[in-house]
Amino acid sequence: MQQQDKSNHDDDDDFNDLDANPYPGYPWSVLLKVHPDHLHRQPHDSNEAPPPALEKLQEELREMFGEASVQRRLKTVAPEHLEELQVRARRTHQELRRRQADSAQWRSTPLLAALFAQTDATKEEPVASDLAAYYFVEAEGAEKAHAIREFLQQREELIEQSFVQAPPGPLPDSVEDLQYYLDASNANVAGFGGAYVGLDVRGVWEVAGGSGAHVRIGLVENRWNVQHRDLNPAQVNEGFASCPRVAGVPSATVNAELRHALHTLGVLIAQRNGQDCTGTAHGAVVHLASSWRCDASSVQLVADAIAALLADGLGVGDILLLEQQHSPRSGGQVSHRPVETIPDVLAAVQLATQLGVTVIEPAGNGSGPPNNRQGRNLNLYAPFSSTPPTDSGAVIVGASKAPLLAATLERHPTANFGDRVNCFAWGENVTTLTAGDDVTFSYSQTSAAAAIIAGAAAVIQSIVVERTGVALSPAQLRLLMSDPVYGEDGRALGMGVMPDVHCVVTALGA
Repeated sequence: MQQQDKSNHDDDDDFNDLDANPYPGYPWSVLLKVHPDHLHRQPHDSNEAPPPALEKLQEELREMFGEASVQRRLKTVAPEHLEELQVRARRTHQELRRRQADSAQWRSTPLLAALFAQTDATKEEPVASDLAAYYFVEAEGAEKAHAIREFLQQREELIEQSFVQAPPGPLPDSVEDLQYYLDASNANVAGFGGAYVGLDVRGVWEVAGGSGAHVRIGLVENRWNVQHRDLNPAQVNEGFASCPRVAGVPSATVNAELRHALHTLGVLIAQRNGQDCTGTAHGAVVHLASSWRCDASSVQLVADAIAALLADGLGVGDILLLEQQHSPRSGGQVSHRPVETIPDVLAAVQLATQLGVTVIEPAGNGSGPPNNRQGRNLNLYAPFSSTPPTDSGAVIVGASKAPLLAATLERHPTANFGDRVNCFAWGENVTTLTAGDDVTFSYSQTSAAAAIIAGAAAVIQSIVVERTGVALSPAQLRLLMSDPVYGEDGRALGMGVMPDVHCVVTALGA
């Protein structure tokens, strides 16, 4: 490929200089889910106090393992407010169905009427676990964490589920390009030697609602950087983006996390102003949350970040992008998996879906040593391996190589794959914003692909809301975006479908 003039080699491979643990000194943790019989509700000012049964368990843990503290996994939202969210979730689906049924535009638009018919009103939505039931214990190292879990597994009368969580793994490394992923599949760029496949988003920006302006996007990253001339501060709500945890983290890790966040924002909402990049959903407002929370622990709490965004008002018709993955490790190798493989995150994603929020989630960036990771079939991992598989309701996103020559698809070698993957987008050569008011050509892997798909979802949803006043449900939006009739079919490669946004919008009659 011909080298472009605007080439900022963003040093996104800083993580390659680190070992499999870019967070030295940060603890492992053991998640535990308390049996409902042992829970009791507490006011917000006693949010830190565990139930009496867990206080006794904490004493036993200290006797066996030394210093140990049983802490709530969700601390930002009080238990009584979590309960209110779950009550609201139970009626959201039926209320949205009623509004769709009452809408003349929905009844008169063939594609919307078909989606309404395909999503069965009588089907039971998966019931999210009680998020107030999740606690955790920090542990120094893998050996101690697994020993604590073995102890907890013997307490079946008290502990319903336990799970070992490693410190986060490295963020993805990268390559280079321009924003061709936004263009049509029949576009022709000489530098790429011919036609290529894109999402054809530019073609709908002039359609009413096509900028994503009717949708809010919740966004969870490790930590945040929103400083760039091509970002509009009015479109960034930083309510839960503060309190980044830095102590003991190498500067290379911190800088890579900050760049990763800026890359995601650029793909989503960079201004359409003829400068730098243009975001896929450049009219949307994003609500930010950091998975490093504002408390004394050094454990990433993704479910807490999700709950905070939901309690802050993210709801029907909105999008939630989780730029996170679960990275267990063994024998010096890291396995990157969808973040919903962490049990309380799965429950939080289910709750978001029940509240009408479409969750977009990277499939994860493979397993193996850092210099030779390979994508894995998600059917190997719980909850995808269960019979029947547990469906969180999220859109799971894989990644392709790029540029994609017409009629030629190739999965990105590090991207996880399988029947559970719904959609894909470019996983390399993704141009976006970077630090120093600059542009990078090097956002990559399932993180980049998920950001692209989240932007596409926001655009489609915004156009539907503009036309009808009633949003698509998460199930309907996922069904539409993963339909090969309206996109590039990568299901044979375990990648799902890359939606053609212009094709979808045309079918909607817009």
